[in-house]
Amino acid sequence: MLSKDKRSIILSMVLGDGCIGIADNHYKGKTYPSGKITIKHGAKQQDYLNWKAEILSATVEREIKVHPTKSYVKALDKSYDQFQLSWSYKPLRSWKKLFYNNKIKRIPKILRFIRHDSFAAAVWLMDDGSCTKTSSINPLS
Repeated sequence: MLSKDKRSIILSMVLGDGCIGIADNHYKGKTYPSGKITIKHGAKQQDYLNWKAEILSATVEREIKVHPTKSYVKALDKSYDQFQLSWSYKPLRSWKKLFYNNKIKRIPKILRFIRHDSFAAAVWLMDDGSCTKTSSINPLS
């Protein structure tokens, strides 16, 4: 079981570009359902993703590696080179149920479990931040 501090660090990375999903892990010919966190960034942010992998590795006490991948954007009919890290952990299945509703990440629910406000805000800003002012975005919706 993860401590509240470790959970906070992990959820801080989910706020922005992180995603909690369900994955099947295969071991010795059997399939075991598990939860999975995946974070993807473009090539220009590979160093940033490597930093996230170091933080996550230290947090979960297991080496998390960054791998190249491709992402497809259906609306643009384009594929992009990206880098991703992922971490499977069986209890993340319950996190998916708790923090997502109809495949939509519920930020207010995640924020209740954040114990490292400055770290979470910094990661969220680096993931999704902008220097432009707009009134059409409500980050808590």
